[in-house]
Amino acid sequence: MAQEYELEINGQPTRYSDASRRMKMYFAEPEQGAGDYTGILLLIAGYGGNARSNVYQKMRKTFADQYDLIVVQCDYLGYRYMQNDQHLTVTEDMLRQVLAPEEISILAKDYANHQDLLAGKTLSGYISLQEQADDYNEMGLIQAMDNLMAVSVLQDIIRENGIRPCRDRVYIYGQSHGAYLAYLCNYLAPGLFTGIIDNSAYLFPYFMEHDREVTCVGELFSLQKIYHYRLADQQVDRESYDLRNLYADFPNHARIVVYHGVDDEMIPLQEKEEFLKQIDHVILHVITEREVDGIVFRSTGHSLEADLLKVFAMALGELERMPIPVTEDSESRVNKTFQTKQCRYEMHWETGVPVLYCEGFDNLLSLGKSRCKDEGEI
Repeated sequence: MAQEYELEINGQPTRYSDASRRMKMYFAEPEQGAGDYTGILLLIAGYGGNARSNVYQKMRKTFADQYDLIVVQCDYLGYRYMQNDQHLTVTEDMLRQVLAPEEISILAKDYANHQDLLAGKTLSGYISLQEQADDYNEMGLIQAMDNLMAVSVLQDIIRENGIRPCRDRVYIYGQSHGAYLAYLCNYLAPGLFTGIIDNSAYLFPYFMEHDREVTCVGELFSLQKIYHYRLADQQVDRESYDLRNLYADFPNHARIVVYHGVDDEMIPLQEKEEFLKQIDHVILHVITEREVDGIVFRSTGHSLEADLLKVFAMALGELERMPIPVTEDSESRVNKTFQTKQCRYEMHWETGVPVLYCEGFDNLLSLGKSRCKDEGEI
């Protein structure tokens, strides 16, 4: 059984607070130990997933042992607000949406004997997320930087233990928002990753423009939890979030295997195809009803209701059969500068760890410098 480790490291500073951040990272090492062929795999969970969940713990251990990988994850900025288990209290306003006034009065007097009035109903309400200036769902570059920080710390640990992992086997695997962040990681550190497995990545954060709805079906009635993220109401540099902009002239050297459904409701297949045409070293698998086998894929919609372990097994084999692109510079820790209409970004490997700076908005604004009037809110 793979050996698991957990430690606390520094996270990236946020745009809205000077407060230092700490985050947990987790990694699994193959039971037989690491050798010259051992690779590194970064797992990035999306909405509804996290590094502490049973499925991701299983994935770290399984992938480490079966595929000779050191598998790493982290609790990146805002992950706690992306889960499905936020509490929603039923209010009278929610009841008014589905019941007549007299029915509400009956329930208030004798709920036990009249709860059947709620049978089959869906009660809908907004979650009180209470995001803070130093802890919020940032949806983009800082979340990607947290993941790069975890990988860089892991690499240092590996080196300190005299291990030289295989340079050609440094991968990222994500679905939905996790896959979107994989592209950001690859963009920010273009010499680091040699492969990406993408299940249903969108090209711009979907919940920056839409409320998130999570329906929990109960024995009597259902609860529809609505998440409205505060970042959706903030001034942001939209170009820095848009993969179409970032990858427009980006010389990609990572091999990429993509799975995307014909009925993806968050990012239409045609838009994804147009985006992928501008990137080298990509294989796209379009999932239609013919590919829905009830084993690997269970739908043609967003995330494909896929079995994460089976998708990885299938994709990794294909990824490792693809030719490795020849690059002039194999250095994996190269400083990077990029520009949008609003901002200039510099990503530096300071004392061996990645830090991102931004000039823009308020003339000179680092991602660690506060720009909000109320320190408690973003």
